[in-house]
Amino acid sequence: MAYYFSKTPDSSFDAAIVRRKAIVKDAGFDIVTEIDIRENSRRRLASTIATTASRSLQSQNGV
Repeated sequence: MAYYFSKTPDSSFDAAIVRRKAIVKDAGFDIVTEIDIRENSRRRLASTIATTASRSLQSQNGV
C-alpha cells in the first residue's frame, strides 16, 4: 500500500526548470528569487568550520 504520490519526469532537471518558469510566467507571475541550497549549505558549513576552528585555537592559546 503506497502512502505517497510518485512521478518520474520525462525530461532532464534543467529542462523541467525552464518549462516550470515558462508556466509561471504565462500565468502572470514572476519568480522573485532563486535559492541555491547546495551553495548556501556549503557556505554556511565553511563558516561554521572556520568559527569552530578559530574558537578552538583561541582556547588552546588561552585567549
